[in-house]
Amino acid sequence: LDSLSTASDRIRHLDLSYNSLNRHDTPEDQQPFIQSLTDFLKKAKSLTHFLISGMELQVEPILEICEIIADSPTILSAHLSDLGIMNELADEVLDIF
Repeated sequence: LDSLSTASDRIRHLDLSYNSLNRHDTPEDQQPFIQSLTDFLKKAKSLTHFLISGMELQVEPILEICEIIADSPTILSAHLSDLGIMNELADEVLDIF
């Protein structure tokens, strides 16, 4: 994702769905990826569609990503299926949007 940062003004569609982060990594090992992803989302000027379904993300990164998406002037759709967003987490995500 670091290399994507240089193209943050040109990428319109980013599909990371079902690229699991939990197969081998601990939440601490995932933090550099999450940081790169959130940095990219904050800089993205042309991104309209963002897909992260099934990535097995922890609760905090899901909420952080949702906050960034909600603040984005360009993202029209975000696919968050199969992330375990249910019950209280679903309520928190809905409150963000």
